[in-house]
Amino acid sequence: MRKDKLVTRTFTIFDAEVLGFDTETSEKEIKHFTYTKKFNDEKKLIDFVRKSEEKNNSSFVPVKVLSISKKNELRGMTETHFIEESEILPERVQKNTENN
Repeated sequence: MRKDKLVTRTFTIFDAEVLGFDTETSEKEIKHFTYTKKFNDEKKLIDFVRKSEEKNNSSFVPVKVLSISKKNELRGMTETHFIEESEILPERVQKNTENN
């Protein structure tokens, strides 16, 4: 039996442990957030978490980043699954490198 070809990509994954406050229960809470964007300072990460939580109608308000871990992951799926689940994008435009 022939194996299906895989579509693969390596991701840098960040996991942040964030201390926050739940406005409904009035209790502190620690949550974990997984993301692929690298943030250069804690304030930008806190803003990202706050916006993400607001979008999800969460009562969690982030206060402080307790820790951040980073790992590289190779992920993949069969070409068949990729074709079924992916979106069709417009064709890429080739840049003209010739000088006029």
